[in-house]
Amino acid sequence: MEKINKKPLNIIFTIILSVALFALPVCIMPGDNYNYIKMIVLYICGGGLAVTFAIGANRIKANMEDFFLLGFGIIVVISTLLSLNVEKSIFGEWQRYEGLIAFFTYFLIYLSAKNYFVKYKQFENIGLIIYTAICVFAIVQFFMPSDVSILPLFGKGANGTFGNVNFFGSFVSIILPLFMYKYIETGEKKYIISAGISAGAMMACVTRSSWVAFACVYFIFVIYIMQKDKKELRKKFGVLTIVIVIVSVTMLLAQGANSIILKKFGKIGSDVEKFSNNGLVGSLGAGRINIWKWCSRAVVKSPLIGCGVDALSVGLLEYFGDEYLSYVEKSKTFIDKAHNEYLHIAVTMGIPALLLYLGFLGTIIVKAIKKIETDPKTMMILIAIISYVVQAFFNISTIGVAPIFWFLLGIMSRQVNNIKEEKEN
Repeated sequence: MEKINKKPLNIIFTIILSVALFALPVCIMPGDNYNYIKMIVLYICGGGLAVTFAIGANRIKANMEDFFLLGFGIIVVISTLLSLNVEKSIFGEWQRYEGLIAFFTYFLIYLSAKNYFVKYKQFENIGLIIYTAICVFAIVQFFMPSDVSILPLFGKGANGTFGNVNFFGSFVSIILPLFMYKYIETGEKKYIISAGISAGAMMACVTRSSWVAFACVYFIFVIYIMQKDKKELRKKFGVLTIVIVIVSVTMLLAQGANSIILKKFGKIGSDVEKFSNNGLVGSLGAGRINIWKWCSRAVVKSPLIGCGVDALSVGLLEYFGDEYLSYVEKSKTFIDKAHNEYLHIAVTMGIPALLLYLGFLGTIIVKAIKKIETDPKTMMILIAIISYVVQAFFNISTIGVAPIFWFLLGIMSRQVNNIKEEKEN
C-alpha cells in the first residue's frame, strides 16, 4: 500500500476540506440570493486547494477513474469556452453558481480527499453534530406556522440551510445512509438518534427523489444484513427499522388531514395514474416530464459540447425562441436546470461529457462493490454514494451538497485503490 505521509501540506488540505464539508452547508442568508454566501465559501475553498496544490502537491496517484475525470474536466473547459454565454458558464446561473469554477473546485475536493486528507479524532463527531443540527432545523421549519416568513429560512418548507427542499433532500440522501451504517456497525446511540432525526427531516422535506433513494438504500441494507448472517447485526437493523418507521409515521400524521406529506403521497398516486393513462401533463412529477422533454430536444441541437456549462436557460432560448417563451408564459416555469443531473450534463456539456462522468462514477462504484468482501467499511461510503446517484435522476446538483458527494468519491477512490491513510494521533 502507498502511504500518505502526515505533513503540513496534508493538514492544510484537511482544514480546507473541513470548511467545505462543515461550514459551507450551513452558510445561508435570507433573501432570493440565499446561495451567495455558499458560493463565496466554495470559491475560497477552491482557491485554497488550487494554491496548495500549486505550492507543494507532488504526488497524485492516478487510477482508471481519474482518467475518466480528466476527460470530463477537459470537456468542461471546452464547453465553457464555446458556451452560448461564456460568463454564465464560468460563474454559473444566478442563484445556482455551478459553473466552471464550481466544477473545478469539486475536482480539487475529490483529488485532495483521495490523496491528502488526514482523518482526525473529532472528524466524525463534528459532522454528526452539524448535520444532525441541520436536520433538526428542517423539522422546526416543517412545524413553523405558515404566517412566519423569513425566506428561505422560514416559510419555504423544510429546507434546512439549503434554501430549497429539493436541495435538502439530496443532502439527507447522503447523510441518512451514513448514520444508519454507523449504528449497525457500532451500536452507539448517537447514531440511531441522528438516523431517526434525519429520517424525520427526510419526510418533512417532502422530496420524492430522496424517498426513492432511501427505498433503494434500505433494500441494499436488507441484502447486506442477510448475507452477513449475524444475529447482532440483524437485531440492530431491526431496532433501526422500528425507529425510522415510528419517526416517519409520526411526521406523516403530525399535521392531521392537512398534512403536506400525505398530500405528497397522494400526488404520487395521481401521477402514476396519469402516467399509466399516457397523460404526461405539466403537473406530472412537479413538471419534470415537460422539463425533460425540452432538455432532450436541446441535447440534439449540440450533442458534442452542449450549450455551455450551466447555460441551459440561454440554450433553450437560443434553440427554440418564441416556442420556448410561449411555454414559459403559459406554465410560469423558467427552466435553468434539467431536474436530472445526468440529463443536465448532456444538455449543457454534451453526450461525451455524460459518458465520461458515468464512467468515472461507475468505475468507483464497481471497484467498491468488489472490495466489500475484503473491506466491509467500504459499504458505508458506497451506500451514501449510491443513494445520491439514485436521487440525482430526479434532482439537481447544488453547491451546498455537491462538495460532500465529491469528498466521499475521493475517500472511496482512496479505499478501493489501497492508498493507506494516516490518522491523527
